[in-house]
Amino acid sequence: MVTKGYHYQPIPGTIEQQYREIAVHINSYSFSRHEVISQVQTEASHVRAMMHPSGTVQSIPKPVDLKPQWPNDVLLCSLDPRVTHALRRADYRYMRQRFNNFNISWADMQAIWSGDRLASLQNQCLRQESMFQWACGRSNDKPHVVAAMANLYPQKVARTIAEISRLPLGDRPRDALKYLNDAMDMLYRHMRVDLSRLDKWKLDFRQYKEMYMGASNGPNLGEHFEIQPTNERTAVHVSPTGKKVDTFEQDIESLLEFLRTGKEPGFYWKQALKDENFFSFTKQWDSQKWIEWTEKCRVFCIPNSLFIMLERLVSSIRHARERGWVIRVGHRWSRGGADTIAKCLGINLDNCFDPCMVEGDAQHFDQSVWDMWIDLYWSTMSNFVDKASPDFLIFEAICKLLLKNFIVRITNLIGDVWGLVKGGVPSGALIHRTWILG
Repeated sequence: MVTKGYHYQPIPGTIEQQYREIAVHINSYSFSRHEVISQVQTEASHVRAMMHPSGTVQSIPKPVDLKPQWPNDVLLCSLDPRVTHALRRADYRYMRQRFNNFNISWADMQAIWSGDRLASLQNQCLRQESMFQWACGRSNDKPHVVAAMANLYPQKVARTIAEISRLPLGDRPRDALKYLNDAMDMLYRHMRVDLSRLDKWKLDFRQYKEMYMGASNGPNLGEHFEIQPTNERTAVHVSPTGKKVDTFEQDIESLLEFLRTGKEPGFYWKQALKDENFFSFTKQWDSQKWIEWTEKCRVFCIPNSLFIMLERLVSSIRHARERGWVIRVGHRWSRGGADTIAKCLGINLDNCFDPCMVEGDAQHFDQSVWDMWIDLYWSTMSNFVDKASPDFLIFEAICKLLLKNFIVRITNLIGDVWGLVKGGVPSGALIHRTWILG
C-alpha cells in the first residue's frame, strides 16, 4: 500500500489479512510521535486486532500490575570457520566408517555438503545421513535448521497468539450429549476402570516432596521481601517470580488461608513462546512452504504454581486409577512400555514386521478442546472418591475453585495484552495427561 508520505508492504496472505495488517499499521503510525513506529505498540495492536470478536479469546484490560515482558528474537549463531572445518572432518570420518564399502572421498563429501539438487543419486542418499548437512548444511541456499523464535516482529507473535482463539460451537454438541452416559461407560470399560470402587481421600501435603520445583511458577502476585542476615550472613531475597521452589512457602500460606477462611487466591496464566529449532530437508524448495515453515512458532500456557499445587492434591487418586491400560503417561519405554503398547496394538512375533503402525499428530489439538469437556472432567472428579471421607468437603471446595478458574482463564497473552481464554487444555496443567486429550 502506498499513500503520500507513507509506504507499507504487508506479509503475503489473503486480502482480508493484508487489509487488517495495513489498518493496524496505519493506526499505530497515526498515534506515533516519530516516524519510527514502536515495535511493542504495533505488536500489541496486531494481537488485539487479530482476535475474533466472538472467539474463545477476548481481550480485557490489564487486571493486575505485572511488569510486561516481550520475548526477544532468538537467532542461530554462525560458526567460526575453524569449528566448521573440524565438524566437516568429523563428519567425513563418520561417513567413511559407516559406509566403508562406498569408498567416500573428500570430493564426495563436498558434493554432499553443497546442497546441490543435481547431485548424483548416491550423494543425495548419503546426504540424509550426514550430521553436518543436517545441522549446518543448506539446500537451495536456505538452511536446514531455523529457530522458532527468530524474526518474531512484526506479527509473528501476534499470529501465534491469535491461533489460540476458536469460534464458538453454538448448538452443535447438543446431539452428541445425548449419548454421553453410554460413551463414558464404554470409555471406562475400555480403560478397565472399576467405577464402583471408591477410595478414601485425605488432605495430605506429603506428596509435595516428589513435586518438581525447578519449573517456572507462572504469573504470581506474591510479596517481595528480604530475610535479614544474622551473624554476617547474606540476606535472602524472596520474590514471587522465578521457579516454583522460590514461592513454595507463599503458596502454602495462600493454600492454608483458603482452607481456613475460604478466601480465594488469584489465579493467572501466561502464554509463553516455545524456544525450539525446526529441521527440514524439503521446505527449502517450495517458496510458499518455506514462508509457512519459518513463520511457525508454538506456544504453551503456564499456570501459577498455586494452581498446580491444588490440582495435584485432588488429582492423585483419579490419575492412579485411570492410568494403566490406555493412558501410559509416566510408563518408561525400556521398563515394559514397549511390550505393553505392542499388546494394546495386537502386535506379536508373527506380524511385528508388517507395516501396520502409523504415527500422526493432530495440529493444535490441545488448544481446540471444548470447554464442555473440561466442565465434564472436573464435574466427575468426585466419582472416584468416597463421599464419606473425613476431608471430602475440602476436596469438593478445591475442585470447584479449580473448575471456575480453569474453564475461563485470566491470561497474560503477551506483553501487556491480557485476555479471557475459554476452553483449551494448557500444557502446564495436570489435566493435560488425562483422557481429555485422547
